[in-house]
Amino acid sequence: MAELTYEISSNELANNTDWKYTDGNGTEFNLDSFLGLNEDKAPVIVFVVISTVLCLLSAGANLLSMIAIQHIPGNSTPIHMLYINLAVADMMGAVATFVSQIGTRISFNWVRDIPTLNVLGHTDAVGFVLLVFFYCGSAFTLLIFSILRYVAIAYPLKYSAIFTKKNIFVFVTICWIVSAVISAPGLCGIIFKRNPHCKPWNYVWPCIIGGVFIAVVALYARVSRGLWSRSNSAVSEHQADDNYKAFVTTLILTSTLLISMLPFVIFKILRLHAEQTDKITPFVFNNFICYLPYINFLSDPLVYGARTRDVREGYKHLLQSMGLNKEYDRRLQDGISAAKQTEDTGV
Repeated sequence: MAELTYEISSNELANNTDWKYTDGNGTEFNLDSFLGLNEDKAPVIVFVVISTVLCLLSAGANLLSMIAIQHIPGNSTPIHMLYINLAVADMMGAVATFVSQIGTRISFNWVRDIPTLNVLGHTDAVGFVLLVFFYCGSAFTLLIFSILRYVAIAYPLKYSAIFTKKNIFVFVTICWIVSAVISAPGLCGIIFKRNPHCKPWNYVWPCIIGGVFIAVVALYARVSRGLWSRSNSAVSEHQADDNYKAFVTTLILTSTLLISMLPFVIFKILRLHAEQTDKITPFVFNNFICYLPYINFLSDPLVYGARTRDVREGYKHLLQSMGLNKEYDRRLQDGISAAKQTEDTGV
């Protein structure tokens, strides 16, 4: 709700039982009907419970993924560094989503105290800027993944020289710097209230993430046209297939990010046009769209955890370190011993 975060004055609030306000362009709108407020307590409580559960699940899944990656056997690789970076972006993105939504839904339904409303409004705006920041961080990390996999498939002899740990650290640092540059203009609505020049940012950052998706698809298209087969002259066919599968995983993750982001962004852009607020029902947003960012941040560790052999090995060794699979190992050894005994006796 970054576009509605200018401070509410006592004059605006006095005798304003319909909660009608004027945006930076002088267009009047009804805040309650626009946001779907004045609700019963039950739907808001359900929203708080679902959001809390999804936030905890998303943060927990990504934290567990980071721990599992640290338990992958052998030395850490540039790929592992990127997975950890993606997990950090997803975990913090879930928290930012929670911060950017929970205050608005509660405050405008149950709070009429001006200072509290202003504080919660600014918290919501900062939370949304942070959400954009971590969304961009996730998108650019996936773009690095795509370039890495493309080079590994198309130019395998150059891969090791380009994607060293030092270079990956530089790429990740650039990723976060660019994300900060893209998201920082979102603070314009807080610093310069009622300024219409702040609105274009709401259109710019989604286009940038859309551009990342187009770049990933373009790289995938080149790989799919047969570039991956050229790598067989330098590396094994098995390794080429692994790189291709990893590229598909990156494409799935990028598609999930875009699909979850589009409805969320479209609704927020429509909210910028105050003259349309009476025509837009908030029911779909409050009961479905608002949860989509959580779905993206939660699904990422599940997708690459299921499709990446190294990450699966990390989970296996994590379970071993926790002693949770000792019973499985014991039964496996018992089965092997029984098989050998049967073979020796000829029974």
